[in-house]
Amino acid sequence: MLYLLGRHHGVPICYDESTIQNGINKSAFIYTFAEGKDKLRLNQDSTLKERNSWFCTCLFSAEEYLVDLTRNENLGLAARILTMEHCTYTKDSMHADQIKVFSSKNFGIVGTLLADNLLKAKSTEVHQMFQLHKNDLLERFEKSKCKLTERLVNNYALILTTADILNAIGLRMDTEALCHICEELHKQTAVTATPGKNLVTNIFNYICCEYRHLKGIKWTTDKTGIPLKMDMVETTFSAIVAKCGITEPKIAVNTLLEEGFIIRPEKDQL
Repeated sequence: MLYLLGRHHGVPICYDESTIQNGINKSAFIYTFAEGKDKLRLNQDSTLKERNSWFCTCLFSAEEYLVDLTRNENLGLAARILTMEHCTYTKDSMHADQIKVFSSKNFGIVGTLLADNLLKAKSTEVHQMFQLHKNDLLERFEKSKCKLTERLVNNYALILTTADILNAIGLRMDTEALCHICEELHKQTAVTATPGKNLVTNIFNYICCEYRHLKGIKWTTDKTGIPLKMDMVETTFSAIVAKCGITEPKIAVNTLLEEGFIIRPEKDQL
């Protein structure tokens, strides 16, 4: 797969399901692809081998996820790959065939127009378009912000800037729909990137629903009655965590500690 990428610049490359199911290390492939260059290798005579490089968009089509982005060890991949599901753009098999026929007879047009437009455009204007989208996305994501937000916003803003340029050359793009897709993608990634925040939300939702039946909980509020802190005995916490479907309570506690949701565990209380 990496061999096919060598010196592949600008034009997107596509892989179907059969190509990516041949036993390759998918996570390693994504990291290498995002790096834009192959590893350094030596020839048989110990001279440095010519290094492949690429700079393009890679599209994967499959019936299952390329990698499981919900696993914490794969979190870095979430900033490098955009996963979209349930995006139906064909009405039926006849419509799909019409798209194939049209595409086979009309290609290499938009790329030329886009390249010409970029060569004529002022870099400051393109950068301004990018910055406007970036600022708008940061504002949209303010309440769901996570540690990957900045990197994701750069990716999304680049996509939206490209959509603006395509609109300018006469290819109609629904920029607002793309914004909504970006919001959904960010929301999904934020859930994975902030497990402690999710767990706290689930715990508080459960407490709000079952408060009258729970014992061993003490609230500390400010003068206006807004909760500042909650003390909870360990047995109550364990019972709530179990009710929330958490199978590894120790990992849950460590996550809450790392993200600062637990102030300091003491004997018989959290």
